[in-house]
Amino acid sequence: MTIYRKLQNFHFALLATMLAIGTIGVTMLYSAAPNAWQPWAGAHATRLFVGVLLIIVIVAIDIKTWFRLSYLFYAVALLLLFATLYAPNNVSAKGGTRWLDLSVVVLQPSEFMKVALVMALARLANNNHSLRARQIIYLFAATLMLATPVVLVLKQPDLGTGLILLMTGVVALFASGLRVVFFLIGSTATLLAVPVLWNFMKPYQQQRVVSFLNPESDPLGSSYHIVQSKIALGSGGLFGKGLFQGTQGHLNFLPEKHTDFIFAMFAEELGFFGGSLLIALYVLLLSLCMGIALATKHTFGRVLCLGLAANLFFYIFINLGMVMNLLPVVGVPLPLVSYGGSAMMTVMISIGLIINVYVHRKEWLDRN
Repeated sequence: MTIYRKLQNFHFALLATMLAIGTIGVTMLYSAAPNAWQPWAGAHATRLFVGVLLIIVIVAIDIKTWFRLSYLFYAVALLLLFATLYAPNNVSAKGGTRWLDLSVVVLQPSEFMKVALVMALARLANNNHSLRARQIIYLFAATLMLATPVVLVLKQPDLGTGLILLMTGVVALFASGLRVVFFLIGSTATLLAVPVLWNFMKPYQQQRVVSFLNPESDPLGSSYHIVQSKIALGSGGLFGKGLFQGTQGHLNFLPEKHTDFIFAMFAEELGFFGGSLLIALYVLLLSLCMGIALATKHTFGRVLCLGLAANLFFYIFINLGMVMNLLPVVGVPLPLVSYGGSAMMTVMISIGLIINVYVHRKEWLDRN
């Protein structure tokens, strides 16, 4: 397909929605540090610009190339996860070893694994989608492909990212046409394993669950984040205190105001209507991704779109849930709004791949 044809088929609505959310992120990061354009807002704006260029490059490459490279990307991401745990140049912070210092840049490999895992599962589904007699073999291969990175991420430990990886992989398997009975068996086994998993959780992770169930149990300790977030959300009212006028954020009562709890700061300054607008933009973004998946003929593209859209949804759902005290705090950023390089680049790569699928939505891919 020529560049001209790709431009004709380019999904500008999806790109525009992404840029609108990213612009809100730049604005809120500037508000979080109004006396310092750098590093938060400036770095976020730079990443947004670089991300758009990256999307263009991803779309320009034929989808068959991405199909052939899927397993390779998964293998590289898996090696980086191993390196994060055992290499001497890993970086530890806040009780976890989740980053890898490559001298030029510090990466969080678990973020890139979210894309690589979906790509690999999508290729596997494309190769096996019509072989129902071999579904047990397919299920074994897919489960191994999913479980390996989840275990490595949980060892870091990073419960939030591990859960998102697991749920994203399950959605990709469901989109591949796997029979429902397998998911029922898996769900039952997971529920039965919850008491056992509790004993493997770190003490601070267990305390987060306790704080979620009873936020007032330790308002100056483990529950401090949730209490301050709820104050910020409630004090914003319908229309907010005004951009750059929030007190919880600017007086430093609200922790992690530029990362995990940036939505609380946003709702305090722009109120219920501002928060609703941002959520509406996310709904539009996810709806466009789902529409592309439904319009795609080949299994690889359909599973890829649904898996990447599910990854974005879990990002959004878990972040908003923990900020509103509907879920325990697990350290998940808000896509395109929270400060963070690896997470933002992962979202931009996902958008690029989804647009690539849209451009090639009417093509058929060989099962090889």
